[in-house]
Amino acid sequence: MRQSGPGSEVPFTLNQMFQNAVSSGQDRPSMWVERDGVKLCWTWNKYYQDSMLFAKACHQLGVADHSAVAIMGFNSPEWAIAFMGGIMNGCVASGIYITNQADACMY
Repeated sequence: MRQSGPGSEVPFTLNQMFQNAVSSGQDRPSMWVERDGVKLCWTWNKYYQDSMLFAKACHQLGVADHSAVAIMGFNSPEWAIAFMGGIMNGCVASGIYITNQADACMY
C-alpha cells in the first residue's frame, strides 16, 4: 500500500460497506417502491434483515461459497435484497435479463 493518496486507503468489502450503511441509516428509508397505488418502504434495518433471510435461505438450500446466484427480474427492492443476500452468503451475485432465452441463462 502507498503512504498517501488513493492507494493508501484501507480496503473494505461490500459486506462491510453495507453494514456501515445499515449502522448509519438504521430506521431511515433505504428503498421505496409503489405497487398498485401503495407505497412500500424498506428501512436500512429491514433491508439488512431481508438480505440476511435470503442469505440464510441460500445456506439452507446448500448454495456453496463462491458459487453464482443468478437473479432474474425487474429492478425492485427484492432484486437488491437478493443481490446483497447472495453476497452475504459468500456467493457471486449476477443479474439475468428477463428477456433472455434459456441458452443465454445457462451461459
